[in-house]
Formats: sequence, C-alpha cells, structure tokens
Amino acid sequence: MGRSMRGAVLTTAALCFMTGILALGCAPAPLPRGDALLGTGDYADAVRSLRAETARNPEDARAKRNLGVAYFQTGDFEHAAETLDDAQTLAPEDPLVAYFRGRTAEAAGDRPRAVEAYNRYIELTGERPPELLTRLRTLARAQAEEDVRRAIQAETSLGSKALPENTVAVPGYAEGGGNPDLAPLGRGLAVVLISDLSKVADLRVVERERLQVLLDELDLASPGPPAEPAMEDVATVTGLKQRLRRLVDPDTDTPYYAGPMDSEKNETLTEAVRAFQEDHGLTQDGIPGPQTQAAIAQAAAPPATPPGPVDRATAPRLGRLLGAGRVIQGTFSGLGNSSVQLDAVIASVGSGKLTPVGDAVRGPLENVLRLQKKLTYEILAALGVAVPPELKKRLDKLPTESFPAFLAFSRGLDFEARGMTPQAIDAYREALRLDNRFSMAREAEEIAALPPGAEDAFDGARVEDALRRPVGPETADRLARTGVWIGIGPGPDGDRTDATDPSVTSVEKVEQATILIEGDLPPRGGK
Repeated sequence: MGRSMRGAVLTTAALCFMTGILALGCAPAPLPRGDALLGTGDYADAVRSLRAETARNPEDARAKRNLGVAYFQTGDFEHAAETLDDAQTLAPEDPLVAYFRGRTAEAAGDRPRAVEAYNRYIELTGERPPELLTRLRTLARAQAEEDVRRAIQAETSLGSKALPENTVAVPGYAEGGGNPDLAPLGRGLAVVLISDLSKVADLRVVERERLQVLLDELDLASPGPPAEPAMEDVATVTGLKQRLRRLVDPDTDTPYYAGPMDSEKNETLTEAVRAFQEDHGLTQDGIPGPQTQAAIAQAAAPPATPPGPVDRATAPRLGRLLGAGRVIQGTFSGLGNSSVQLDAVIASVGSGKLTPVGDAVRGPLENVLRLQKKLTYEILAALGVAVPPELKKRLDKLPTESFPAFLAFSRGLDFEARGMTPQAIDAYREALRLDNRFSMAREAEEIAALPPGAEDAFDGARVEDALRRPVGPETADRLARTGVWIGIGPGPDGDRTDATDPSVTSVEKVEQATILIEGDLPPRGGK
C-alpha cells in the first residue's frame, strides 16, 4: 500500500476499539456521504446516495431509516412510507423510525397511522414532548370533526342496540348549584375521571376531543360564564368589593363599587353597601352585616349551569353518534364554602335508562380529588368492572395533593376551551407554582405555551438524531460492510489523490492498526 493507507474503510472509533490505542485521537468520524447530504439539506442527492448504500447492504437499518427520512423531506411520501416500514421491520425498537413514519402518515393524510406511530415513539422513548402532543391533539381534533360530521349525516341509519357496553363517554361534570366560584371544577373532574377510566383495560373511553366536537356540533356544550379567579369569602372586605364590582346599580347602570381592589375599608365601599341596601330593602347603614352579606352573595352568584348534556332524551343520541354504549354524567355541588358533593348517573344508550351511581360522596372541598376517587370506584362497580390490586394502586394515585393547584388547573382548562390561551397559561403556571410536581398541569402548560415554529424545530432535531443515532448497538464493521468512505485516506470518488491531502494517514504515524477492506468480514450471522 506504500506509505499511506488508501481505500481503508474503518472509522477512527473502530480503530480505537479494535486496537486499544489512542494514537489517532479517537475523534468522531465524518458522516457517511448520504447522511452528510441529509444533514445539509441536499435531500435529492441524499436519496440517491442512501439508495446506493441500502442496495449494497439491504439489512442496514440505519441507512434504510435515513433513506426514509430523506424521501420524507423530498415530499415523496409513498416511498418514504415503504422505506420506513422496511426499517421498522429491521429495527422495531428504533423510535426515530416511528417518529418519521408518523410524520409521513400525517403528511399523506393518514391520521390513524400517524397517531399509531406517534404513540409508538412515546412508548419507545418514555417521553411526552409537547410538540408531539400538540400534533396528536390536532390530529385527534381533525379526525373527530370528520367522524362527527359523517356520523350526523348517517344518523338515521345508526342503531343503539349493538353499541359496545364497554365503550363509555364522559362529558364535563355539571354544576349542581352552590358556590359559583367552583364552576371550572367541572372540566378538571372530568379530565381526572377520563384519565382513571383509561387505565382500565376492559374499558374504551371516548376521547375528550371527539366528545367536545360533538357537543359543540349539537350545541349541547354549556360553557356558562367565563372562568374567573376564585372570590374571597363574602365576609371579607375584598370579597365584598369583588361582588359589588360584579353587581350593577340599576339607577346608574354602573357597578356598585368601582374603587381599588384591596383589603382596606374606604368610603367608596361604604357608599356601595348603602346603595345596595337601598335597592334591596335592607337597613341603609352602610354596614355589611350577615343579612347584607347573604343578599350580596346571592345577588352576585351567576345562574347555575344547566345539568349537563345527558338526560333521557340526549343520551341515546350522544351514544349513537360516538359509538358508545354508555355515557357517564358527573355532577358536583358546593355545600357552603368548604364542602362539596359529587355524584353521577350512567346512561345506557340502548335503553335510554339513567342509573344513579351508588350514593353521593360528600366531604371537605380540599379533599375533592379523594372524593373523586371514591366516586370512580362506584362508577366502576356500576359498570361491572373488577378492580384488581395492581389497578387499584394505579387508580389511587392523586394528580395533586393541593386543592388550590387543582382549581387553578381546572380554570386553565376552562380558559383554554374558550380560546383564552394567555389566561389558560397563567392558570396552569399558577397550578405549578402551588405544586411543581403536578404533571397534568405541566403538560397542559407546555402545550399551551408552545411557541410558533416549535414543531418544525422538533422535526429538525429529530433529523439531527437520525444522523448521529445508531440503530441498536454500534458495530465496528458497518461502514466496512457497506464500503462507504468515512475519512481515512482519500475517498473512493478519486477526487483526493494528492499525497499531501490531510485525510491521508501516514503509516509511520500508526503504531498498531487493523485495516478492514470491504469483503474482509463474513456476512452477518456468520454465513
């Protein structure tokens, strides 16, 4: 070979592993040509180079995967899908194959396949990146809209008798009256119930997006008044000011109170109380005694939310359109300022029968999530679902121990459902400030706060992963097998033949080395 090693196809890292020396510095090897072209955005050339590489070694899962990525980047989704499917057969545990299979399916309009592939990526990585969760939510919403429109068009031909009883739908909890400041809890409690029921292998729970699309389409969603931060007790100065600011003086058509919102008594508050007392037949002394406080609290309470979308008339229709055999409607009622009651009914879509779920559960407001767990077990018993110890262990885990954090999270859900994203983000962050281990709130905040372009940046990072990440354990002979040039000596293209070329490694500089020439190694499997 003379005084230089020409045509060798062994990475520096491989030399280090195989000889045990550090004479070459063990620096990262240059990328193979096809990967390098993929990294620089020369996708058409990357396709050509990677096709040649996979032709030389059809079992090279890494090259096959990256060829699929290159096809995807060129917009050739048909060949991308075929190639990535081949790569998945070769390397079923590679999350990047799953991710780009999902991107390819999404781009081609195959939503179910995209959802399946994205969920596989989450399963393989154990991660739930907000960029990917946003894609899943968008896909679910689009699929739900399409399915709901199709179901409504075919409604006259849909039957109820054959609907699977183990498929259940869970609308938001209805407010049964009491403290109006707790209204957002309806969304939060439904999310927790859906999460718990989804852990039961024997049940299939209709996705929230699908149910919400249907309720919106049928005009059965009752949003009620916009969510607001919880008011303080009416017995406090701040609580009085909050309510008197909400109430309108019929004589002036302006709020009774328009002063500063703090805890300090002032003449403006006294005059507001006196005006309210005059309009409501109370003693006009400007002193907010118990009778005046009760009248102010009652007048400031918004109308109770209607009892939810499920009744004998609507349950069969909802079930038919959702493909659910049963619909579970929860209700929560504030009992004063410190207690709450939860109950539920199960609507059988086939018969239209409404069955109450056990006994109502009551307790301190701060324990509402523990009360929800009790109700969940009553629901499962009514559904005829057994709860083995392992499942009970999973169900008993609370999303948060902090009621204020859960209420803030529920307000965030309410704001987000109304399209009030900045307010939703603030509410989620408040929940995290109160409990930084509240994973539901963290995930919701990350999704809501995702900046524009984040999904594209996530795509780019996955391409970068594809360039650097091996498929399974890295082997020293991969590049030797494929004959791909990786940097020791001049390249096989013959465009670097000058002996002064820095890529030519002088034999004099190598004390010990193992040189592998293509064909030296037996095929994989020893055959």
